[in-house]
Amino acid sequence: MYALIVRPTANPTPGTYALTRSSTNVYAGGTRVAGASSGTVWTIPLTSGQSTDAGFKTYMNVGFSSSGTFVSSVKDANPDPLSSPNWGTVSWTADTPAGSAIQFQAAASNSAIGPFSFVGSDGTASTFFTNGGSLSQFNGNRYLMYRASFTTNDGATTPALHDATTCYTDTPVAVGTTLVMASATGVYGTTASLSATLTASSSGVSGKTVNFTLNGSGVGSGTTDAAGIATVLSVSLTGINAGNYPGAVAATFAGDSGYITSSGATALTVSRADQSIAFGALSNKNYGDADFALSATSSSNLTVTFAAAGNCSVAGSTVHMSGAGSCTITASQAGDVNYNAAVDVFQQFSIAKLGQTITFSQLGAKVAGDPDFAVAATSTSGLTVSFSANGNCTIVVATVHLTGAGSCTITASQPGNTNYSAATSVPRTFVIDPPGDDFTIAPTISAVTTTAGHPVTNHITITPNPVTTTALTFACSGLPAKASCAFSPNPVPPGSSVTDVVMTISTTASITSSQQPRPMYADWFAFASIGFVGMVAVGLRKRSRRLQIPGALAILILLSVVVGCGGRQRTAGTAGTPPGTSTVTVTGSTTSFTHATTFALTVN
Repeated sequence: MYALIVRPTANPTPGTYALTRSSTNVYAGGTRVAGASSGTVWTIPLTSGQSTDAGFKTYMNVGFSSSGTFVSSVKDANPDPLSSPNWGTVSWTADTPAGSAIQFQAAASNSAIGPFSFVGSDGTASTFFTNGGSLSQFNGNRYLMYRASFTTNDGATTPALHDATTCYTDTPVAVGTTLVMASATGVYGTTASLSATLTASSSGVSGKTVNFTLNGSGVGSGTTDAAGIATVLSVSLTGINAGNYPGAVAATFAGDSGYITSSGATALTVSRADQSIAFGALSNKNYGDADFALSATSSSNLTVTFAAAGNCSVAGSTVHMSGAGSCTITASQAGDVNYNAAVDVFQQFSIAKLGQTITFSQLGAKVAGDPDFAVAATSTSGLTVSFSANGNCTIVVATVHLTGAGSCTITASQPGNTNYSAATSVPRTFVIDPPGDDFTIAPTISAVTTTAGHPVTNHITITPNPVTTTALTFACSGLPAKASCAFSPNPVPPGSSVTDVVMTISTTASITSSQQPRPMYADWFAFASIGFVGMVAVGLRKRSRRLQIPGALAILILLSVVVGCGGRQRTAGTAGTPPGTSTVTVTGSTTSFTHATTFALTVN
């Protein structure tokens, strides 16, 4: 039976596809059949009720073909789930007459229907296996086929393949594993724990060693527990800044006879570290104290900054107090790439007011009716000093007005302000004399000369200011011995105008005498003495009288001599005003005023 099967390689376009055939059955017993089901169902088409044959010629080749191929069936190593095929060798037995040859190639796949690509010993399609050649290049593939290529150069001879053998061994294989890293996190400057889970067929593998690295450097190993988890604790993060580092943490399982090596990696996340500030309490201050420096530290060793609120300011770390009250200093550290911002630390201190004193000079006496005058005082704070008046005066700001004779007290005060305490008030009291009693006094001649025993005059000019309201009296001092002074007029009556007062100075001349008469008291003294002695003698008792009479006579003789001396002649004198120059002071006084003037007095 011959069949002509037409299988289109693509969907044919509509139309008629014709085949030349005979009108009768050319071949006895032959019948033309047709089918459209790829040769599975056939029907006999009839033409005018008669079956027909296709017309073709049959040719017969005489002798052997020069080449040919034989492809084996699919060889199945059929390993179990925990084994893998290891292909051994390919060998064959064949007859190869002279001029003929047989060459082998092989192909492998993990699918029974391929694809299969035939190659030789070096894995290329241009080479062939030698008899007994290794098939190891196909290890791990379940299915294998071989192809024998026949060639001859003599049509009368042909090679003959008797048998072909392929060897394999299904070898148990290590189970594949998966190593999954847990995320790694830590705080800057501390440590992190690293963990990985080793599984095979979704189950944890226990008792296996897993090695860990951080940034490519080994940091230790751990043994997997029943769940397949291996852990390395407290791995130092020193030198690693805060941030995210993909793939920085890695782990490796080296594998063994039962399990295949595996590895994994994960990111390392280093978070910023917290920090704290050490900032001690600040002592209270006084306004006006010198600027002072602050000091605070952070646990990160980063620089601490300061801010001020209240009656103060800060530049860098130096505090300046701008006034009394309170000041709050805030210490801050904003953090950086490795540290979070620190919690601010506040320290408050009080600033006390500064004390102050007032300088206010004494005020001189005034006369009622004097013009208004200004007073001045200062305080150490530089604040304005205010004044108040009490007595016979008033004050507006710093100008004093006299309201009458008597006294006036001006008090200087400074109440302070936000920065200075109130100063202690300073009172100054002065006398206000009645008007008109004042005057001036001056000598006409600044120096006068006289002889002892002779008077001398000087003129004292009195000028009332404006007029005297009470009598003006005079006195002098500084005169030499035995000299006196007198004034005319004295006193100057009230209401006088300019007055010339004549001052007369009297001096005393010296007295000289060669003899003076005996005084009468000497004679009387002699007689009285004699009588006294006699009375003493009579009054004594007899026994005593013997002893005392000679003494009485001696006393009597002595007294007689004394009395006799009083009657002798002698030389004597009386001193007058001594010669020399003196400074004479003339003082004039009214009820309210006293003034003085001086001049020189020379006595020859």
